[in-house]
Amino acid sequence: MIDRVVPIVEGRGEVPSIRILLQRLMAEVNIHHVTIAPPDRNSRSSLLKPQYLERVVDRAAESAGENGAILILIDSDRDRPCVLGPTLLTRAKAARPDRRIMVALAEIEFETWFIAAAESLRGCSRLPQTLSRPSHFESIRGAKEWLTKQIEGSHQYKPTTSQAALTARMDLELARRHSASFRRFCTRFRELLA
Repeated sequence: MIDRVVPIVEGRGEVPSIRILLQRLMAEVNIHHVTIAPPDRNSRSSLLKPQYLERVVDRAAESAGENGAILILIDSDRDRPCVLGPTLLTRAKAARPDRRIMVALAEIEFETWFIAAAESLRGCSRLPQTLSRPSHFESIRGAKEWLTKQIEGSHQYKPTTSQAALTARMDLELARRHSASFRRFCTRFRELLA
């Protein structure tokens, strides 16, 4: 059983959000002994470069320790998750076969998971009380922009100030029900903990 998770993320907003999300998921299965390390933030484009991901994974492996695991979470953007995810996992495991490693890709963007659970975010971070998930939401390119359009007044969605609050508030079951990529993320994380 693992005792520490070292997240590797791409966005500034994910730095506080990933810890909140992982702690909420662990609480669902009554796991409280696993430490979430400070996330290692790197740009998506850097992580896709040859040898860069391997260096980041090696650094994370040292931080994770012998009983730790590494969790890599990036946006799929325009890439197909079913292709990019396994490619990144193969590279990461080749770099550190001695550590448990998980790779997850949010369908298009992390914020797409918020849209999947839109109704549970009504009134949070200036989102309207009438907020609803649009049909075909996983095909929205620019989930951040979609959230900004929903915000009342002249305010904008800013990952660095809003993402953690939305992560803490979103209904996880609603997000799982409507987002295949979030459902996969949750399933893989539970498998990583086992």
